[in-house]
Amino acid sequence: MRLLIKTLKKLYSIFPKKLVFGLINPILIQIVYTKKKKFQAGPLTIAGMLRAPTGLGKAARLTLEALKLMKNKVTSFDVTYLFTDKNLDIKLPPAAAEGEGGVIIIQNNPIHIPIILFLIGKEKLKYKKIIMYALWELETIPNSWIAPCSLVHEIWVPSQFILNAFQKSIKDKKIKLVPLFVTEFQKKEKQHKSNPSRSTVVMLSICNINSGFMRKNILETIDVFKKLSTQKEVVLIIHLTGIKGNEHYYDLIKNNIGNIDSIHISTDILSEKELFGLIDRADILLSLHRSEGFGLVLAEAMWLKKAIVATGWSGNTTFLPKDCALYVDYKLVDVDDDQGIYMSGSKWAQPNLEDAVQKLQLLIENPDLRKNLGKRAYEHACKFFNKENFTKWIADSLEIK
Repeated sequence: MRLLIKTLKKLYSIFPKKLVFGLINPILIQIVYTKKKKFQAGPLTIAGMLRAPTGLGKAARLTLEALKLMKNKVTSFDVTYLFTDKNLDIKLPPAAAEGEGGVIIIQNNPIHIPIILFLIGKEKLKYKKIIMYALWELETIPNSWIAPCSLVHEIWVPSQFILNAFQKSIKDKKIKLVPLFVTEFQKKEKQHKSNPSRSTVVMLSICNINSGFMRKNILETIDVFKKLSTQKEVVLIIHLTGIKGNEHYYDLIKNNIGNIDSIHISTDILSEKELFGLIDRADILLSLHRSEGFGLVLAEAMWLKKAIVATGWSGNTTFLPKDCALYVDYKLVDVDDDQGIYMSGSKWAQPNLEDAVQKLQLLIENPDLRKNLGKRAYEHACKFFNKENFTKWIADSLEIK
């Protein structure tokens, strides 16, 4: 097994990961595929990049916490090492034990499912119900994702946007809307108390370049900030990760900022507690994204009563109502992604930058509006992201009949 992992990582260093999985998945699908659909009772296991400092990793940890809050005894199968050398130092439940039956939730995207199931082992998968919990950021899933879906019995997705995308291509699986469990247990991580007397208005944008530089739209975020005309003192903090291997994008950002000293770049690797504290220090969370599968940072900002300005399209509209944020107008345009993450021929949003400027200026000049938007966002989060709703969304999926 170690030889397999070592070989895969060597291939990653030579070829794009998408190509590597495209070559090995047809073989792995034949190895792990089984027609058996009879399930037996057994352990509940969550598999995924549980220690990864990425969106998929954090999503898997949120699901793990949710299942534990529901008083489930959960085992784990961590595959962080398969995809990245960066690991968070966190304690996980015991590893999945030998034995047949039960439910396994794999919080990774379809292209990764064959290798994860292969690593778990076909014997451990006997009579197990396999659920895939997936994220995606466009209106249609990639063709390479369709065949791996044959290996799972059910698909969970965290937004109506992703649900629609999967339903276009996958016709023979139960696909269920299960929003990520971004709930009040995270509020305990709060580090910083807001200072209501502070005169500077702090805006925050967050971008992991590996998650899509063009999709996160940081360059136009900077352009919008440059166009602001206000008597207030305003700063923009850009929290940037995924720089290694993407240095040319980092250079683009720095060149676009130039000598503007009211824009600050943060490149520190933050723990989840520290990132939560960073969001809490902001007055406005700004996301001029071109598309979000879910929009985890926006959901976290709701819990911290932050005023949110975001593109009014894609995954975030599932949990963030129009009266809880200022949504920026947009039009759909052809995808243009030089990282090759997203398929050409697809569409995503182009936010209206003048509309973004106007809405930001309105918020900057009106602290009461910021406060009221944050209050409404928090109140909606309390109603939407709670244990009762999450239990309702997943209960029948965990039953073995």
